[in-house]
Amino acid sequence: MTIDRTLILRERAQLTYDGETFFSGGNTPIVVTPVFGRASIQTTSHGKIEERITDRVYRVSLTPSGQWAHRDALYGPLEVAQGGSLIGATDKPLVIHTISGTKFTFNCAAITKMPTLTLAAGQPMFGPMEFMCVLEKNGDPSSIADYYSTASVSYPGDDDFDPAAHLTLAVNAVWGDTTPWSSFLAETGWVIEPVMQATPEPGGDGIGTVDYKLANLTVTAKAVPVGITKAAWLAKLHEATALGARRTGTDLILSASGIYVKLNAAILTDGDAGYGDRKLVGQCTWEATRTWTTGVVNPLLTLLAAAPA
Repeated sequence: MTIDRTLILRERAQLTYDGETFFSGGNTPIVVTPVFGRASIQTTSHGKIEERITDRVYRVSLTPSGQWAHRDALYGPLEVAQGGSLIGATDKPLVIHTISGTKFTFNCAAITKMPTLTLAAGQPMFGPMEFMCVLEKNGDPSSIADYYSTASVSYPGDDDFDPAAHLTLAVNAVWGDTTPWSSFLAETGWVIEPVMQATPEPGGDGIGTVDYKLANLTVTAKAVPVGITKAAWLAKLHEATALGARRTGTDLILSASGIYVKLNAAILTDGDAGYGDRKLVGQCTWEATRTWTTGVVNPLLTLLAAAPA
């Protein structure tokens, strides 16, 4: 047996979506996965005979490099109302451009998994994320061109890559104005996780998925706080002692030069205390809760370059 090594193909690429160009972080690739709905044809005499395709979407996954300036595009679903469209009235194309000059354009895409956000000294900010690419608006599901197209276009270069925009700073935490929570650090940084439930929106029989809706959104932050006593931790964990009583949260603010992150009305939901060769107060979990200002719901998570005026 022989092998032509030129046929063992690897290629890097960049991804463009919602006006921003993303590069895959670390050694992680950009991965495109066709996802099909299937229906089986079978009989009692013969079992499964064959399958028919009933739906067609394409999943695109990557771990974006940590350019903080991309936050609005990466976390766009934070601005979507409960039950709202993750695409909106206008198609949002997703483009993958390879270094050899092949341009793949998915005509309509939505973010269905936002990346985790790590705030720690020397650590990349963003975790894995996913897009789902669907049939374009008023498209024909029997036409692949209404899902995506390919073209030969010269690679645009890496001018959009900015090392200075990759912020890897430790952040200071503020959770209310009472010591010790009014200013504290985390042992190894913070992990913020926006968890969204995106449900497909079918266009009708024979059409397949044409949109995704935001069914639910939660935001948590995890860290091992430094300098927090067990008494202070327990006082927050047991704020409402009556079973079934309502707890009110306090904004959790994490900040450094060029970074401002706020979890709205955050409540301490979990944690542990340990005895031995470890911090007495271990990893804690805060969860953002919903509040309203003059009848308008406040965002669960705010991501800025500086504290608002």
